[in-house]
Amino acid sequence: MKKDGEHSDWWLRVGEGNRAGLQFPHENADAVKIVIEEATTGRSFDIQLNRPRLKVKANHRYVVNFLARANRSRSFFVGFAKAHAPWSNLGLHSKIGVTPEWQSFEKPFVTTEDDDNGRIYFDAGASDISLEVSAVTLRSLSEGKFVQPSPPSSQETQIGLLVAESVLTDHDLPTMEPPPAGRLHKPLVPGRPSALRDTSLAQLTSELLARIKEGAFSLNEAAILLGSEINEALKDGLEVHNNRFSRRRYRDLFDVFYTSVQSLFPVLHGATIVDLGCGSINPYGLLFLFLLLGARRGVALDLDEIQDLPRAVRALADLSAKMLIDPQEVVRDYPITREQVLRNIASFDLARLRVGDPLGLDSTRLHYLRESVYKLSLTDGEADLVISNAFFEHLPHVEDAIVELARITRRGGLGIHIIDGSDHRRYDNRQCHPLEFLTETSTEPMLYGSNRIRPREFESLFNRHGFEVLSFIPFESVDVTPELRERCVEPFRSMPDEALTVPIAKLVVRRL
Repeated sequence: MKKDGEHSDWWLRVGEGNRAGLQFPHENADAVKIVIEEATTGRSFDIQLNRPRLKVKANHRYVVNFLARANRSRSFFVGFAKAHAPWSNLGLHSKIGVTPEWQSFEKPFVTTEDDDNGRIYFDAGASDISLEVSAVTLRSLSEGKFVQPSPPSSQETQIGLLVAESVLTDHDLPTMEPPPAGRLHKPLVPGRPSALRDTSLAQLTSELLARIKEGAFSLNEAAILLGSEINEALKDGLEVHNNRFSRRRYRDLFDVFYTSVQSLFPVLHGATIVDLGCGSINPYGLLFLFLLLGARRGVALDLDEIQDLPRAVRALADLSAKMLIDPQEVVRDYPITREQVLRNIASFDLARLRVGDPLGLDSTRLHYLRESVYKLSLTDGEADLVISNAFFEHLPHVEDAIVELARITRRGGLGIHIIDGSDHRRYDNRQCHPLEFLTETSTEPMLYGSNRIRPREFESLFNRHGFEVLSFIPFESVDVTPELRERCVEPFRSMPDEALTVPIAKLVVRRL
């Protein structure tokens, strides 16, 4: 893969010793992906995606909008700087955290000087996790318009800033002053469900967010009614497992981490529960659900900063409302009354949680630790239950982590772990076989962000370090054909089918 690349308005700089290149997904013309093979130096600016030729004025207010996601959770920097020597910053340099789901970002700033050739840049070299961005725009808040890139040089191919065009014709457009917000530069037309069918989801999302911020849905009753319909449709459309704030997500995780092992752990009351790799989007959610049901304390553990703390806090108030109105929608037949729910969270200030105020949290019962699983601040035997969801496959030193879990788990305490031992490239490429990465020779402990320890192998690892395995539940099975086995490298080629056919499984263990 080449070290430096150019494609229309994108330019990739890769420092010596690193390996990365660009991909432009066919399904999303707005998107560009930095495919990172090696981030050897560890310096964020050594893998840098640039969009140059953007003219700005000194002391003007601008905003960079974009969508971003990564193969798994990681951080990177976005900024605005000169696209020529001395390459200095022009007012924006901000750290961003992303996950495998698309997220929308808005970064306002004030320029420090005039420049006819500025650049939006994304510094991604601190991690070998590939990064994708889409719907990238620069807008002048002072002048109320988007900044278009200057014409390219004769050596460059011009495609232009990614500005979508809808399929509306001029005679469809009513007169509206001032001009509508957003990137499509055309007003909403109620009653036209197919008017934007040729516009990507990323573009539509960016458009709606921009118009909401400008108050476009308060112009008249028709716009308000349309906004209400969109709001209701989004609520229904986002009721999916991968939405970390959805009722469906809470219900699915409750089933995985409690319902299926209820006979082993019948009473939550008074338990201390640790969530490994809780994630930075809704880190408290699952633990708070257990607190609502009577657990004493929840410890959320991750290495990343919480991306949006007020939003994560508001999510707890929303979950409280769900549980108070209809707990069976979330926890099915778990015996709990509204009065019990209120008693269980009496030490939390729901009014503060509702407005995103972290002071509404009871930090003695629910807190977030940014710590390595190899060295936790928890005391010996402090945890009654340790859970993790797609966590262990991302560890280079699995046995060290299990030793630490044996220390913090009380004797008789449980561990419930979902282990995704599949090739994580499959989540960006549906043609990728779940076991494809077992065919590649590598001496590194991690490949494409994951170790290659098979879920079945975790049984002996836990047995070796103070646990007994109570159950191993496959979540997925795949065929291992003779052709695939022949392509696998050792030790995978010699493994029995039982070890290879299960890429994802749940392991339930008990501390001896």
